[in-house]
Amino acid sequence: MAADRSSEKPGAADESLRLFLSRTQAREDPSAVYTFDGERGIARTVICREPSSRQPENRQRVGDNTTGEQGKSRQKDCLALEMYSTQLFAAMQDYGFYCALPSDPSRTHMVCRKLPK
Repeated sequence: MAADRSSEKPGAADESLRLFLSRTQAREDPSAVYTFDGERGIARTVICREPSSRQPENRQRVGDNTTGEQGKSRQKDCLALEMYSTQLFAAMQDYGFYCALPSDPSRTHMVCRKLPK
C-alpha cells in the first residue's frame, strides 16, 4: 500500500505553479478563471487558465480551445504539474485564490478565482 503523500509540497511543481500564475496574471486579465482536475491518488494534475471577461454562458470544449456560440475560439493556457490535486488546491489558496466545485453537478473539476485584495 502506497503512503499518502498529499501533505508534502513538491518544490519544483510549486515553483512551476508560481511562475505560471505570475506570468498569466501579469500579461492577461487578472479576473481569469483557473480550472484543474486530477485523479485521486495520482501525483499529476493539469491546471488551465481561461480569460473570464468574455466567457460565454454556453460553451463547449474542442481540444484545447473553448468555443462559444459565435464560434470564436480562445486558446487555453495549461500546465501539467507533478502534484496531487489536494496539494494544488492548498497551493492555490496560499496564492490568494478561492477554489470550489462548479455549480453544475456533472462537472468534477475545481474552479479557482483570484480573491480581491
